[in-house]
Amino acid sequence: MMDQRLSCEISDVLCEVGITIDRIEDLLKLALDSSPCRKSSRNEVEIDFYDAVSQFEVLLIKGVLSYTRGNQKRAGQLLGLKATTLNMKIKGYKLDCQEFKP
Repeated sequence: MMDQRLSCEISDVLCEVGITIDRIEDLLKLALDSSPCRKSSRNEVEIDFYDAVSQFEVLLIKGVLSYTRGNQKRAGQLLGLKATTLNMKIKGYKLDCQEFKP
């Protein structure tokens, strides 16, 4: 179970970058909408979990980069990631940080 103090810190960071619960719901919907779906053998819709998580991660990283105006070091701090980890994700997702700079 997540410690309440940690939960408050996460909420604080998300609020600082302008990501509200409503925005998280919107991001999740966007991630699910852009993830491939298929029908199961029982005719139920299935999504690719890992693809949906990746889509959400991209949207979250873009949101924080927009807030920090492309400052990867600050974005990494807000996301709790080392700058090298964030940079690896940015390169892996082929994101252009220049689009977030003023």
